[in-house]
Amino acid sequence: MVICQASYAGRKVFCPFLERDREASEAYMKFSKLFWAGAIVIAMSVAPLLLYVIFGPKDGNPIGLGLLFFFGVPLGLVLLVIGLVTGRR
Repeated sequence: MVICQASYAGRKVFCPFLERDREASEAYMKFSKLFWAGAIVIAMSVAPLLLYVIFGPKDGNPIGLGLLFFFGVPLGLVLLVIGLVTGRR
């Protein structure tokens, strides 16, 4: 059962709550740039080690990639948390 849509069967349907709901969801999902920077730092820290584990040699020793993961993920988590806290104000 359709309660409220912008168009239904080719006809425009009046929906007073649609615009307000869209604005509320956009405000809720908007994150700060620090959040996205933290997510990118985490992805860039995890990806090289993950790709090495999947495609690298079986007898390899990726110490540099492990160190990148070890220092990059906590930094990314700090940025992510700061972005969440400042983005919700």
